[in-house]
Amino acid sequence: MDLNAYPRFKVTLQLTCAFVLVAALWQLTAVVLSRSEQVRLPDGWSTIRPPSEVCTMAIVGNQLWTGGKDGLTIIDRSSRAIAEPEDLPQFSRVWALLKDHQDSVWVGHDGGLALFENGRWLNLDEDTEAPLRRVFSLLELRDARLLAGGEIGVAEYSNGRWRLLEIPAELQLPSFDTLFEDDNSVLWFGSNHPNQGGLISYDGIRWQGYAVPGHIPHPSVNAITESRDGALWIATGFANRGGAARFFEGTWTSMSTRDGLAGEKVRSIFEDAVGNLWFGSEYDGMAVLAPNGTWNYLRPEQGLSGREIKIALEDEDGYWLGTDGGLTLILKETLAKR
Repeated sequence: MDLNAYPRFKVTLQLTCAFVLVAALWQLTAVVLSRSEQVRLPDGWSTIRPPSEVCTMAIVGNQLWTGGKDGLTIIDRSSRAIAEPEDLPQFSRVWALLKDHQDSVWVGHDGGLALFENGRWLNLDEDTEAPLRRVFSLLELRDARLLAGGEIGVAEYSNGRWRLLEIPAELQLPSFDTLFEDDNSVLWFGSNHPNQGGLISYDGIRWQGYAVPGHIPHPSVNAITESRDGALWIATGFANRGGAARFFEGTWTSMSTRDGLAGEKVRSIFEDAVGNLWFGSEYDGMAVLAPNGTWNYLRPEQGLSGREIKIALEDEDGYWLGTDGGLTLILKETLAKR
């Protein structure tokens, strides 16, 4: 052995051992913290893993279908146990889920689009001429047409045929990550690209784009919804920048942490059955705005499954929150006591 190399070998060995020790301690700390968080969960709160991440959900009978980086995970809403049908396809990543008016379930994933209909699965990239190879968003319109958003545009499915929407070149988005139809049948399209994203609309006659910051506070559009008072809400932001935009009676206003949001980036917006507006953040959990104007906060430190609240759904028993760390269920009776 080269004696001159021995000191270097010794230092390398020491550094390697130190790295292994630090990694082991980090892993042990994560396990301990995870267990302590589970012990400290408030009454009526449940954490469900797998799935390890949830960005889309759909209620299908007594099941909750969830999608994310683990693919498709189906959960029994009563027992909260994972259901594993034998014929369940293995998707690499699921971005969008939609149950249509015929109770068929559409799955937008990294490989395209799949359909669960009459008890069997169809891969639409193989069985039809679906024009999208990655599907990020899905929407069923009031007239039963289906829209699918992807990297190259938006495809419409009607009468058994697909066609790409003709969007003006100057308004093209780098991706179509969220789709929405408002009460006036205006279609809204958003891209969550951090720099080149944006918001456009189509009223059946005219396409229109919206400025940053004139209309929305950030170009990354993460979610679109409409509250019962007729206001359109846009969730925007990337990292620690962004906010929520509200469009009501022709006027745009913006909302930030100064107005009550939990974090600057708004990842999701959801209105529940009693009119509470739920604003999911990137790092800081959920802020809930009651109809009387008061705020309530659900923080990661309380036991949320993750810091980023990507989607929220409500059923008769409680609220399902899809996060970057799994799924949280909060029973309604729990929040009623707060």
